[in-house]
Amino acid sequence: RIHQYPTGGGFFAEHRDTTIMDVAKEKKIGFYQLILVLSVKGVDFEMGGAFVELDNERVSLEDYLELGDIAIYDGSTMHGVDEIDPHKNLVLDQISGRTVGFVSLYKDI
Repeated sequence: RIHQYPTGGGFFAEHRDTTIMDVAKEKKIGFYQLILVLSVKGVDFEMGGAFVELDNERVSLEDYLELGDIAIYDGSTMHGVDEIDPHKNLVLDQISGRTVGFVSLYKDI
């Protein structure tokens, strides 16, 4: 799936991937989240972006990622997306800001 975090404040609150982790546990398989980087901080947006919490410190992933990179992390790690260019007007009628591709584990309900 493709996620867009639009210019003007697109974000995802700090969280853990508990639902996906529960499915993985039930199926007795490991789970890691894979993210394909489709935009770059400094080119497609100025502020905000993905972060993880490591040793009680917020680490910006965008400082280490380039276009086309694949980021992999354990879904139990606290993570999220800080607001994308909150100082700009919200843009919802075009692709803008931060864009990523996800591959996740799902269970049929």
